[in-house]
Amino acid sequence: PVGFISVSEEGIVLKANLTFSELVGKESRCVIKQRFSAFLIGEDHDAFYAFRRLVIASGEKQACDLRLHGDGAPIWIRLYGVAQRTKDATIQLRLVVADITEQKKTERLLGDSREKLLALLDSSPICNKVIDLESRLQFMSAAGVEQLKISDIEPFYGQPYPPEFYPESMRAPLTEHLDRAKAGKTSSVESPVLDMEGNELWYHTTFVPVRDNAGRVEYVIASSVDITERKQAEAKARRETEFLEMALAQSPSGILIADAPGGAIRFVNQAALEISGCKPSEMTDLDITEQVESWQVFRPDGSPYPPDQLPLSRAVLHGETVRDEELIVRDAGGNDHWINASAAPLHDVDGHVAAGVELQLVRVPRTVEPKVLQRMCVPRVPPTKLADIAVVGNIDNLQSCIVDSNICPISLDDDVIVRLLLASHRRVDVTTNLPRLGAILHVEHAQAASIVRDEQQSAPDRQAASIRMLYQAGVLSWGVDVWLKS
Repeated sequence: PVGFISVSEEGIVLKANLTFSELVGKESRCVIKQRFSAFLIGEDHDAFYAFRRLVIASGEKQACDLRLHGDGAPIWIRLYGVAQRTKDATIQLRLVVADITEQKKTERLLGDSREKLLALLDSSPICNKVIDLESRLQFMSAAGVEQLKISDIEPFYGQPYPPEFYPESMRAPLTEHLDRAKAGKTSSVESPVLDMEGNELWYHTTFVPVRDNAGRVEYVIASSVDITERKQAEAKARRETEFLEMALAQSPSGILIADAPGGAIRFVNQAALEISGCKPSEMTDLDITEQVESWQVFRPDGSPYPPDQLPLSRAVLHGETVRDEELIVRDAGGNDHWINASAAPLHDVDGHVAAGVELQLVRVPRTVEPKVLQRMCVPRVPPTKLADIAVVGNIDNLQSCIVDSNICPISLDDDVIVRLLLASHRRVDVTTNLPRLGAILHVEHAQAASIVRDEQQSAPDRQAASIRMLYQAGVLSWGVDVWLKS
């Protein structure tokens, strides 16, 4: 299937088989005693001469690719030659001639494809690299050169990949996935890299093995997409999420979040747990519409608050926004917490209610016990001063006296002023204050005078009776039991 010829030292054909004669398109008798170079195109005469000299001088088998004249197009052949000395001491070249025209066409196509591939890789906006099976960099696209701020890429060709200026922590994952590609598996990895100025970039790199016609891995293409902005955005979002979670968890106000439409509580911060007196396990996944025995919720008048009417329930179930709803939460230990609750629905991108959030602000009850107010004043004025300051001739002077003395630098509403007067056990001039007192108590002047006159007797039963009258008049709508005990 291959041609065989014997050629003299001068290049004259001495013997030729039928395959070679057919290859050159001539009869055997027309081939013998012809110069071999006569069958070659002119450009390859010098190459054949050099080949003959190399075979004779080396004494070893040599190979050379040459072109024969053909019909319309040259015929590519590969010569395998060895020199032999004959009995008469002359030298002959024994040549094997193989037709490699199709192979050359394939190589040319592959060469064209490789050039086109490199041109495509180079014009891509991502960092493309060609890496051989020895893990040496053979090519990098212009985008990669620019992204990595490499002034001259040529010195890096033929050098190990990943490059030495990457820290070991960055080289390790790239090396691992390159080895997988060299073994024939496509592999991807997200990893940080450094540019020549030491700036960190994030790449999503895909290693793809490229195979030859026999299916063997010939080299690896590594395509790296710059994901630095995405990674920075993810890091920013992660920091914001951590900050939000920290703010929710450590907020001094109680915060509850329930999902929709189920209404199960998914988040409870520490402040809300302290208000309810419950453990996290007792509130997480709790249905907001169910009555809870361990802690109860009341209206300001003391009536129970139905669970399905609570602010959070209304936000989740009906999409209602509730602001500053007054509640009394009795915790598991029996302690009452006065709070202002606000709740709002949370909508998803389609506008549907996905959850609800409730904010609980603990506030001071409207009924302020004198002893509590007196304790609030302790750091500035001794407790005994409060009774002395309370000895005034009218109600207006009482508030200004307290504020001016820095005992309680807050604005006191009228019903608190009246209670301070009643608690002072001192005689006051009610003549000029009956209209004001009556307006405060929403009673007639005579009844107001009676209340004050009874109080001035300082008898405990009389004091209790007057406070009951205040309660009946609507001034003390809650906290009566505290006042009676005091």
